[in-house]
Amino acid sequence: MEGGAAERDALLRQQMKVMPPERFEQMVLELAQREYPGEVRRLQHPDGGADTLRPATADRKAEVWQAKRYGDDINWEECEKSLIAAIKRWDPSKVTFVFARDLSQQLERSFQRRLVEHEDARRAGVELVPWNQSEVVRRLDENPDLKMRFFGPEQESIFDALDRTIKSGGRLESGADLVERAQTLSKYAEQRDVDFTYAVTAASEQTPAPQWPELPYLQIELTGAGGKVQVAAWPREGANVQLPSFSFTDDVAGHEARAQALRHWARGEEAEVTEGARVQFHAPEVIRELLPDPTEWQGGGVPSRPRRSSKPNSKSLPQTRPSTIASRSAPCRPARARSVHSSATSGRR
Repeated sequence: MEGGAAERDALLRQQMKVMPPERFEQMVLELAQREYPGEVRRLQHPDGGADTLRPATADRKAEVWQAKRYGDDINWEECEKSLIAAIKRWDPSKVTFVFARDLSQQLERSFQRRLVEHEDARRAGVELVPWNQSEVVRRLDENPDLKMRFFGPEQESIFDALDRTIKSGGRLESGADLVERAQTLSKYAEQRDVDFTYAVTAASEQTPAPQWPELPYLQIELTGAGGKVQVAAWPREGANVQLPSFSFTDDVAGHEARAQALRHWARGEEAEVTEGARVQFHAPEVIRELLPDPTEWQGGGVPSRPRRSSKPNSKSLPQTRPSTIASRSAPCRPARARSVHSSATSGRR
């Protein structure tokens, strides 16, 4: 066994027992997606007894996953309620209960008695399957990118880290080398963030910017002497990412900017807010590492359109770094104001 593997495994198991239940549900979703790509989705509460669902088709019944992040004692009454709800709502062929701990002999008997032999499950012919912690760890070992994404870079093995380092700085003599280098960099970005998925593009300064069919939650562009690199981020399915918010500052500059913007909007015109305002958002991890304190923008320009406009707004703020200029932009759409000085914005069409 590679040196440090046992320590990484022990750390992962400890972290799993205390990870937030919503994050545990998201991990279960992504593990199920690896087993059935494109066929499963996460449900929000009330979920009808299914945290993750593989919907029924004409050829098969539905399948359900219930994520139970119990670090210690298992609430069997809650499990029974979830099972009853899943059978009533989805009529599944299989219900998988995913636990963040391994089951003792006594707990295995409780699983058999309270779930497998449950009257409703036997009547409906439902297969009950447990994923204990060791099974979850096994599946994470088969998907090391998920293991790093949910439990941090310390879960990367020495051999994987060495392989990534060699590939990211290896030879570049052909189109195949270029594709391999790009895949290595993309994989690295994907493993860094549990909430966002990324697109990373590199080009000359004259190359047109990509036009995405779905607007990114946030996009930045780093420009230097060697060209430009664009990083775009979208929330992952099941991630709890708050919408961006735009607000006027509660000072003289903010009051003046708001009054001026209201005059433009009253005339049906676009208002360019250059001071007295800020945009706040959930910073993707890669962008947080690239730029200092990226969660709040002050200054720059916000072209803000009248509320009846369906065209999304955007925010762009140049920031100077040594030999590099970074421009951050995020699409924003005005919504109903939350208070006198604040309104919500969305990065999705």
